Amino acid sequence: MEEQIDEIGKEISLAYKFYQGYGYFLSSTVAEWLGIESLDWQHQTILDLCAVDLISNAVHKLGNEQGRRYLSYFMLHGTYSGRQTVFDGGLNTSSLETILVVINLHKTIAPQFIPDFEVEK
Repeated sequence: MEEQIDEIGKEISLAYKFYQGYGYFLSSTVAEWLGIESLDWQHQTILDLCAVDLISNAVHKLGNEQGRRYLSYFMLHGTYSGRQTVFDGGLNTSSLETILVVINLHKTIAPQFIPDFEVEK
């Protein structure tokens, strides 16, 4: 199991795109992780925190088994944007409530996609 998590971690690390200090994925990559043709998302990139929300929805509401492996990784290791927000701010991380508030605020203020990747279809 540990080996499988390591492999997923490598795959996720290689998939990251960085923009203005935040972590993003290509929308097509997240769709591939879920085993679907495309996301219900209008942009070609997606903030990692938003991607995890979509994966979590697919797992909990639709029982998406493929997404479950990725969600397990994010639950264990967090996301780039989440780690940067919580740990770079010198916050008291002993309170889960504080961490969740900070991450939710972060999702609100962070650019949701990378404008440079947007091309006309």
